[in-house]
Amino acid sequence: MAGVLLYILATFIGFASIAAFAYGSRPEPSALGMGITVAALVVMPLLAWLKRKAAHAVDSCTLAADAVQSATCAYLAALTLLDLA
Repeated sequence: MAGVLLYILATFIGFASIAAFAYGSRPEPSALGMGITVAALVVMPLLAWLKRKAAHAVDSCTLAADAVQSATCAYLAALTLLDLA
């Protein structure tokens, strides 16, 4: 299920990016949005690492997949900040 959700997220982001490019829209930064994005960039890698560690300890594939989603969130936060800069 986690893998399916990642593919859905990637598809949505791809379509949204193509639509934004086609219509010439530009991202509009806000202090709140950037704050949340910075927080995600700081917290999510740590959360992903802790989830991976816990998944290994209890041998849980589900928790390992959730750790990948947390890492993906951090990656997207980094891309968002890069784009807004």
